[in-house]
Amino acid sequence: MIDERVRALVLDPASGRALVERLEDGRLAWSQRREDDCMAAAVATLLQVPIEQVPDSRYDEQIEAGVPHAIVVSQALADMASWATSRGLRMRFHHPPPVDRDAWLAVAPGDGPGDSHIAVCSGAELVFDPAANWLVPEGCKVAPLGPVASGITFDRIES
Repeated sequence: MIDERVRALVLDPASGRALVERLEDGRLAWSQRREDDCMAAAVATLLQVPIEQVPDSRYDEQIEAGVPHAIVVSQALADMASWATSRGLRMRFHHPPPVDRDAWLAVAPGDGPGDSHIAVCSGAELVFDPAANWLVPEGCKVAPLGPVASGITFDRIES
């Protein structure tokens, strides 16, 4: 039996667009489009911006092309910070996670380079995991979000 939380394919077969669902509070939530796409989906969900407008590092493609992990991650974070600034937002990193904030991204490190996962939180609660809608083989479940080591917030830049 497939986990009941797995409700939809990640991509709409007709359009190739990421599927969107409505959260209990009415906000939209974007599922990640690929295995390496959780940051874009989480940012889109947190900021309520269509996922197509959020920078996509295409991490797996770059690693396969021989770009070192540290460079891919550094460039992805720089691109996301620049994108946020262009929208009047400042991207901030928090260690420990900012559980006192109403809206933030949880960063759970994985076992190795490229294995980290990002999800949307409010306070100490998980609001949305961009991987939760992935269809998996029968009897398998999407792994739950691991221990959260840090967080990311987006704050309005004061003029």
